[in-house]
Amino acid sequence: MFEPRSVTVTVDRRRLIEVLDIVGDAAGALERLNGDPDLVLALRFAIAEVAADLDAADLIGALDTSDDPVQALEHRLSELEQAHVDQRERHHAGLAAFGAAVPVTCHHCGVPIRTRFVGTGWAHPRTDCPYAKNPRPADRRASAEVIVRVAPEHEPVVRRSGGDLLVSLTQPDYQLAGVKLVVAVPLAAARRWAIRLASGIGQSLAAAERGENEYGEPLNQAG
Repeated sequence: MFEPRSVTVTVDRRRLIEVLDIVGDAAGALERLNGDPDLVLALRFAIAEVAADLDAADLIGALDTSDDPVQALEHRLSELEQAHVDQRERHHAGLAAFGAAVPVTCHHCGVPIRTRFVGTGWAHPRTDCPYAKNPRPADRRASAEVIVRVAPEHEPVVRRSGGDLLVSLTQPDYQLAGVKLVVAVPLAAARRWAIRLASGIGQSLAAAERGENEYGEPLNQAG
């Protein structure tokens, strides 16, 4: 069976742009000669469609067909977010020098870090922090991590509300320590979220059965 290859792998981008220019000139000449308007429209539509594919290929970064484009774009967004945090914290570091902001801190241990005098990056004081050699600034925007323990007899309740899928992790008529946790997942991402959640749970359970921790290391057998 014929399997199409990735266009970004088999086509020279520069040559393709030259061909598009030639086709565009041909469409213009045909239009000036009062040629078939449907043919002119079809040519211009094809040019626009291929140009859009080129823009999409540039955005994705010429991914191979075996890669997951959604995961790749999420990775690029993550890198962009880190760059934004880094740049924002550099401005805060400047403000901190004048006493107008709190110092920049390490995202792991919370110790104050400073910008390097030469080059880029951050300087971390000599501590036992595992990120001392390559520190990352903490994001000073408010965040919180909430852990709600689910009793073994409880079952998740799933319902839809507008554009969200609501997953309740406790029984509807019961609250854990006065807290009822409901996770709202956008419907567009619900299927992917559920697959990743089930995959993560399956891998963790398999590792536990093999006697490994979350990092794949053997658990210490006491006694």
